[in-house]
Formats: sequence, structure tokens, C-alpha cells
Amino acid sequence: MEARDTLHFWGLTLVILPGVLGGEWAVWYPEKHICAVRRSTVIIPCSYDHPDKYGKTLKVQRTMWCHAHENCIDTKYVCHSDNKNISPEFKDRAECLVKEQKNCTLKINDIKGKDSGNYKFRFETNKHGQIWTGHPGVDLQVSELQVEMTSSKGNEPREGSFVSLNCNTKSCSLTQQEITWYKNSMLLPGTNATLHFNNVSYLHSGNYSCALKDNINTSSPQVILDVQYPPRNTSVSVSSYGDIVEGSSVTLTCSSNANPPVQRYTWFKNNASVTSEGGSGQSYSITNVTSEDSGQYHCEVINKHGAENSTAVTLTVAVKAKYYGPTVIIVVGTVLAVLALILIIFIYAVRRKAGAQREEGCRGVGPKAAVDNIYASTAEFNLPYTEHCEQNFSSQEEEISYATVNFKRQRSKRSSLRQERPEDVAIIYSTVRA
Repeated sequence: MEARDTLHFWGLTLVILPGVLGGEWAVWYPEKHICAVRRSTVIIPCSYDHPDKYGKTLKVQRTMWCHAHENCIDTKYVCHSDNKNISPEFKDRAECLVKEQKNCTLKINDIKGKDSGNYKFRFETNKHGQIWTGHPGVDLQVSELQVEMTSSKGNEPREGSFVSLNCNTKSCSLTQQEITWYKNSMLLPGTNATLHFNNVSYLHSGNYSCALKDNINTSSPQVILDVQYPPRNTSVSVSSYGDIVEGSSVTLTCSSNANPPVQRYTWFKNNASVTSEGGSGQSYSITNVTSEDSGQYHCEVINKHGAENSTAVTLTVAVKAKYYGPTVIIVVGTVLAVLALILIIFIYAVRRKAGAQREEGCRGVGPKAAVDNIYASTAEFNLPYTEHCEQNFSSQEEEISYATVNFKRQRSKRSSLRQERPEDVAIIYSTVRA
């Protein structure tokens, strides 16, 4: 019961029973057992009375509360009207709310576990021996808040099931207390001691705690609401170092939201299982890929609540351009250079030999042989006599000159000098030595 409710109840009691509370030695405690939450504030309502026969001569001189003591005499006090012999455990935490005659309410702040026990009120008058201690006192029990979870699916709440969270203490019941709830340390609306989820979903998952209203220090330990569900949002991602070409490495990764986590992964290529090839885990790696590895890949995930297939991804392996190292390039370049040199030497030798043959033809031993060689040579290279042998004859030691040329028969106008045979021509040479 909250302090304001308790005081209201006690105020009504004083109004309704004035005759009962007059003329007797007595102490009244409206609540014999009080449950308090650690780190909260507790108010213990109390009232007292004494006989009227003494009139105005009887006065209450001092009041006090004691903790776990039989008669509240010669002990350390929770509070004392004269502020004497206060227990260090209650100093600056306990207060006697004696604001009016015959009211003995006690307030204790920041309740601790060791505050549990029996509390009694005692008052003393100015008349010798006129004192009174209220027996049996009030029993205070200090406890911790806790959250209890119940589910229609037992200890493993699943999507669609019913779940309730109840805030209470370990050993006593909190009556008429307003409770505040927190999810992941964020304040939730409402002040009821119980939260209900009729159709729980994964969105309700989180860490829940409760506290007394306006007192976050009384918060309970967090309880985890872990809603379980089958796999969903399953997908495959492809990762590789650079472009996917022959000889490179590729890793396919399967991702899925599931609670509990996925228990088994199965990989497929073109709808055929490749699990036997090392694709049984969350990742499927292919080292030294070839064009045969191209295709459509997808994964299947399973937990104890269901299974789901991902959408397929297409893996295309490009043909890798061949690369020749520096050594190969040097060797090939050297071979080509040698072949080019051999070709040049060969062409040079052929031309030199042809030139030698032409020169030898121009140096024939007789006029007829010279002419035959000249015609043979010039016919081969399609060169006229003058162009072919002019330089050769000019370089010889003997100078050749033409004296007279006589033709024995008349040529046809259509005939050319090249069409005449050598035996039809008479050449007279005159040789002059240099």
C-alpha cells in the first residue's frame, strides 16, 4: 500500500473510532505486516493514546521507535524525539512524523535489506512510570522487484503465442502499487503491474524491467523476452577480390534472420545440391574458379521452426587474358631478332650471288658468249643491255668500242632488236688496249 493510501486509511480510522482511541494506554498499527521494495521509501502509520483521568497534568515528553528490540529501553533507536542514541544504520534515513498529538507515523528512506524486522513505538510521559510500548509492533519485510514471464508456449515464446510479464517481489505481494515498465531502458506507457501480449511478435523482443512509479532506483533485474520464429529475409551475397575471372577465388555468403539461429545451411547450383562439394556452411568458397563454375546459386536455411530458400544469384566467370612474364617476353624477342637477322643475311647473300652472276655474264670469253650471257641475264631481270652491263664494261682494263654494225637482211618494221637472234648479227670488234 502506498504512503498516501495508508495515511488516508489511518485518517479515516481516527475519525470513525474516536471513542475507542480515548482513555486507554495504547498504540495502534493499521498494518501489522508491510512489504517494502529495496531502495524505496516506507511509511509505517501509527497512533497512540493515554487515559484522560490525569487531565492536563499528564503530558507526553518524548517518543521513539526501535528496531528488533523487545521493550525499546536502553537501545539504539530508529528515531527519537530528542534525537538521542540514534542507530548509525538509520541516521539521516528515518524520520518520526509527529506533527500532531497522538500521531506516531514513521518514515524510512532508501530501504535496505537489513532494515527487515520488527518495529515498535514507545512514548513516555511526565508522570513517573507512565510509559507505554506498542506490542507486538509492525513486521517489515524488504524484498526485490522481479519480472515473471509466462507464455502459452512454455519457456520458449513463439510468434503468435500469448505472453504476460508480471512485476512483483520475491516474497510478498505489492498491493495498490503503481508500476512503471521499461523496455531496453526506455519508459513504456501504463502503470499496471502486468503486461499482456496476446499475439506476440519478434518486435516485442527485448529486455524488460519494472520499478515503482517515480522511483527508477527500485528497478528490477532485466528479463529477456526472446520471441522465436522461423527463418526469414534469406539472401546470398557474392564477394571476390576484383573481377570474377578464371583462376580467382569467390565466396558466397548466406544471410538470414531466424530465432533460434539457423541450424543448417544447404547450397545449390542450378537447383542441384553442392553440399558434398563443401557448401554445407554459411559460406561457400570456390578457389581457382573456371568457366564451369558459372551458374545460378541459392541457399536453403533451416531452424527448428521452419525453412526458407534464398533468391538465386548468377555467377559469371570471365575468361582471363593470358599474361606472359618478363622472361617469356625477353626470350620471344630474342628469337624474333635472331630470325630477322638470319633473314637479312639470307636476302643479302641471294642478292650478292645474283649480282655476281650478272657480272660474270658481262665478262664472257667471247663476243657470242658475252652477248648470250647478257641476254640471259637481262632477260631474267627484265633489264636492257646498256643498263645491265654498262658499269661492268667500263670498269674493265680493256675498253670495248663498237666499230661497225652491218645487217645482212632487212628486218620487219614490227620486229625489235630483242627479237633478232645473235647468229643473224655480225659484229666486228676493234680492241684497243689502254
